[in-house]
Amino acid sequence: MSSPLPVISPAWLPANETALDIYNERTLLDGAIMTGVVYGIHFTIFVQTAYLLMKDLHRKSSSQFFLAYIIVMFILGTLFVSSSSRVAQMTFVDDRNYPGGPEAWQEAAFSIPANLLGNITFTLANWLADALMIWRCYIIWTARTGRYVWLILAIPCLLWLASFAMGTLLLTQVSQPGLSIWSDSSVNFALAYFSISLTLNILTTVLILARLMYHRLEVTRSLGHAYGTYYTSVAAMLVESASLYAACSLLFLVPYVLNHPLQNIFMQVLSQVQIIAPLLVIFRVASGHGITSTALSTGANLSFATNPTRPSDRTRSTRAHQSNYSTELSHVSRPDLIVHFKDTYSDGHSESMLTPVSQDKVGAIAEKVVEVKAEP
Repeated sequence: MSSPLPVISPAWLPANETALDIYNERTLLDGAIMTGVVYGIHFTIFVQTAYLLMKDLHRKSSSQFFLAYIIVMFILGTLFVSSSSRVAQMTFVDDRNYPGGPEAWQEAAFSIPANLLGNITFTLANWLADALMIWRCYIIWTARTGRYVWLILAIPCLLWLASFAMGTLLLTQVSQPGLSIWSDSSVNFALAYFSISLTLNILTTVLILARLMYHRLEVTRSLGHAYGTYYTSVAAMLVESASLYAACSLLFLVPYVLNHPLQNIFMQVLSQVQIIAPLLVIFRVASGHGITSTALSTGANLSFATNPTRPSDRTRSTRAHQSNYSTELSHVSRPDLIVHFKDTYSDGHSESMLTPVSQDKVGAIAEKVVEVKAEP
């Protein structure tokens, strides 16, 4: 005979715990669950990116570097999930009767090996993610500023060094028994570290978005709105700038400063988001859609023709980063002008994309070409 279904009763609530304590414990568990979900997304993107990089592994040294980078980041993300799962098990199963409940146990056991593993992997992944975003900022800006790009990157680089210093001090602090990121101390290394990291994220995001928006404006003025939107779409700019990373960092830091329980969810999820954001950038580069300094300085090869292939017949090469950029321009007096974007590769192969452009745009485009050549 089956037993009756249990009836939820207030008498079963944890003893000597307030509603806020219980809410805190729920967010701790929710954060561990959500981290597993986001890790699944991380794993999927990692496999796709690794596959693309391995196809070019023997032809491009950059593929080797990116592959090593995403493998290291994947290992760090996996170790954090393992740490999070083990700590959740100890919190809610093994030591469920700890005085003060799971929340008190989390603070008291912040320095145990399982927790320390998560703290170290989180911080290492954060440093590597920030470093890649500074590199991406360099790629985006070097086309416009050349050797003066370091004047723009000076502040992000200094912030990264400060983040490294504060992160090291924070790891040293929380490795001491009885201390955590919520402990009262004369110097709050946790707040300093997370604030510096968030500032760096927002700054690099703004710098990249500003450069891409300016480039989009240039392309739109020269070639028309259709090509400007195609080349730097909103989705592309959001990925290139890793805005997801900055947004999630902000969602964690605000509740952390306010000491709100939601910090427990976003802090754990951030461990994977800070890896996914640069991984998406590398995925775009590996698939040939990443924006390069060459593309920002010269765009693509330009030529004009009449009676072209239908504008809808567009192809973008997955090897655009191999292109040898030069410009050909043929002036046509007829109004049905088509801009012909042609990518030529070192092996002689070429691919084209056609898009219409109005007659009044010819002069603007002619001023931007690198080499002008009449087409027969």
